[in-house]
Amino acid sequence: MSDRTIAGRLGVTDKTIAKAVAWFQDSLAESGAITSIPTSAHPLHSGSGSLPVPPGEGGRMTLRSRPSVRSLSLLLPVALVGCGMSTGALYARGVWHLERADSCRAAGAAPARCAHEYQSAIDYFTQAIDSDPDSAVLYSNRCLCYCRIDEYQRGLEDCSRAIELEPESPAPYSNRAVCNLGAGNPRRACGDWAKACSSGDPRACDSQQKNCPLD
Repeated sequence: MSDRTIAGRLGVTDKTIAKAVAWFQDSLAESGAITSIPTSAHPLHSGSGSLPVPPGEGGRMTLRSRPSVRSLSLLLPVALVGCGMSTGALYARGVWHLERADSCRAAGAAPARCAHEYQSAIDYFTQAIDSDPDSAVLYSNRCLCYCRIDEYQRGLEDCSRAIELEPESPAPYSNRAVCNLGAGNPRRACGDWAKACSSGDPRACDSQQKNCPLD
């Protein structure tokens, strides 16, 4: 998928995407998630800026040509505000584990295996929050991880904190909706999806239509 195509899906410019990709690569390299970013001369090279998945996790080293659209949508709020690289590195590693966890969940793997990945993401997001306690995106992403492992109260607290910090951002509302639904509060979930939908999140609109019958 080209930068321009991804940019269109995320509502930003292709130059912004290029900056986010470069930041993502630098952050992963600094965090120790990868040992190097291969060049075209590297025998493992599979494309411009290809990224090996961290060795020692899963037993194999594979390559990713670039962050996914989901990664970029999560990374952009942090990548473009000039946060400290140490916080960025922790955040990038947290996003990597979150993606692995969601892929694990989608594949129907054992819940315990997926929970391990979510917990790893939580650990990295927590460290990043320690460095940047006023980052709404960090609280929002940790909220989602907590919800995925059924720790709904912690998730609700994190998403509510993210909303306090950035009340106009749709992501914390969408993630809090997931928590509320899991915690048995469908009306509150529908209210959160409605807010996220009105703030410009089309996936929240879809979730609202699917889960919230008209009164």
